[in-house]
Amino acid sequence: MSRRIKIGKIALRYGFTLIVVGIAFYYLIQEFDIQSAFDTLRRADPLLFAAAMLAFYVSFPLRTERWRWFLSAIDVEAGRLSANLILLVGYYLNTLVPAKLGDIYRSYLAAGRYDDRVSSIAGTIAAERIIDLCLLAVGLVFALPIVLTRRTEFVSRVTTWAVVLLVVVGVGTVALLRFDVIPLPERMNSAVTSFRRGLRAASGRSLGDRVSIMALSVSVWSTNIIRTALVAAALGINLSLAEITLLALLVAFLSGLPWVPAGIGLVEVISTSVLLSLGLSAESALALILLDRTITVVTLVLLGTPIYVLVLHFDQSKLSGTVVADEKTQ
Repeated sequence: MSRRIKIGKIALRYGFTLIVVGIAFYYLIQEFDIQSAFDTLRRADPLLFAAAMLAFYVSFPLRTERWRWFLSAIDVEAGRLSANLILLVGYYLNTLVPAKLGDIYRSYLAAGRYDDRVSSIAGTIAAERIIDLCLLAVGLVFALPIVLTRRTEFVSRVTTWAVVLLVVVGVGTVALLRFDVIPLPERMNSAVTSFRRGLRAASGRSLGDRVSIMALSVSVWSTNIIRTALVAAALGINLSLAEITLLALLVAFLSGLPWVPAGIGLVEVISTSVLLSLGLSAESALALILLDRTITVVTLVLLGTPIYVLVLHFDQSKLSGTVVADEKTQ
């Protein structure tokens, strides 16, 4: 019976993904001249495209350094190379499977490699996401009013929701860290305590830690903005800094939604619609998004596949041991 339930969950998860992708593909076929978009893509400057791809992959060492700060806060000394590979595998899997399963796998893989609890590692990853959400909300608050000067009602609504997001994330995080909000069974207390231990890593051990973590986080988001600017430049598309920032934030937000892997379908439809509202032609809007997704999805899959196979080969025994150990301690 449990096997049937498991198969049903998998079918539902991937079925929803296929439906979203199908609807998005149908919309793009109906609303855009695909051939014109590909003609625009063929005229892209290869050097600027390569620079955009470099900006994307520079973000991974920066993300790794930030993650290593979090891990060191829970007394886990992670090697730079192994942490880079594990983080890259997590992002690779997030482009292939929904529900952020790449983050879960990353937790298990890191726990096996560094001999720590899965829940503690998961807490450090949650800390990453919380900081990124806060920076995303702050970016929207500043970029939207500049880009959409005439649509004051829409800007006001989105800005309000961004502020609400900041407050909810802040209050929720403090509540999770400081209070036992929900009484839990004894067998779950250990896992929750370990998760909180990892989550507290976001606060750092000192003011210097906090400054370093914030500097790395801002640097990560800066690479997203630089990549987007270079992609636009490669296609000869002129966008203001505020418009580029808004697009980079939007793509990052949609890509991070757990419903479909890498936001496939959602990014293409919503981002192109936003670009159309900014005055871009249909073929330019679609070409920009497709070129950006070539970097963030296609090249990541091509590069990530051999790395995933390599990491899985060397870490399979440790991973299995971690799963068993974690189950025993709960």
